[in-house]
Amino acid sequence: MADALKKASKGGTKEGSGFAAFLLAFLILSAMAAGAGAGFAFKFLPDAGPTAASGRGAPADADMHEPPKTLAVHDLPPIITNLKAPYDTWIRLEASIIFDPKAVKSPEATAAIMADDILAYLGTVTLDQLQGPLGLIAFRQEIADRVAARSNRQINEVVLRTLVVQ
Repeated sequence: MADALKKASKGGTKEGSGFAAFLLAFLILSAMAAGAGAGFAFKFLPDAGPTAASGRGAPADADMHEPPKTLAVHDLPPIITNLKAPYDTWIRLEASIIFDPKAVKSPEATAAIMADDILAYLGTVTLDQLQGPLGLIAFRQEIADRVAARSNRQINEVVLRTLVVQ
């Protein structure tokens, strides 16, 4: 490549003017790319500023998003039902709920309500919806969304312990 640049520069009036033009264009394009990258980072990544690394620029409402200090786990009763399709396919689900004991006054009653809601949902699920890793992820997300909505966001998480389909 250096030989080609020397041959191109010999044809001009100044020796090395082709390489200088190439180097200048390279530096200008590099500066533009770096500026575009920095602009993107500051525009779309809120924690990309210099204060994020030092921790001085933390938002004022950061304390509101802290998880509770103590969490409790309560097992749901085993849920056994048949799927919507094929009708002769049965499912058994064992799960637990994780919650803040200060927010949930009666964990047993809450667990019974959540189990009843999950039982109703399982009656609408088909075997095709559960197949594959994406099916399981969507199933877990649907269960978590239903439990969160039913409990007015008092339950932090649902843990699926056992899922058997036969």
